[in-house]
Amino acid sequence: MVIDDGMKSVSENAFRDMTNVTEIYLGNGLQAIYESAFENCTALCSVSFPSTLERIELRAFYGCSNLSEIKFASNTESLIIGNEAF
Repeated sequence: MVIDDGMKSVSENAFRDMTNVTEIYLGNGLQAIYESAFENCTALCSVSFPSTLERIELRAFYGCSNLSEIKFASNTESLIIGNEAF
């Protein structure tokens, strides 16, 4: 799955329960991943976050039981991560 460069956010529940998604490319410019956006995407194995990301909200990746690789950009020290995001 690709979230194109320039997209500012992933909406609440946008891809919730999509069990066929294995990888996500989050493009530059993304600032927020809202509540439960990828919750229960059980086939998801890998996600990389761009340096523009400012917040990952509550339960955004909750229930992604196969998520084994999470990559953060080097300058994400001010990233806000909500409760039970993963």
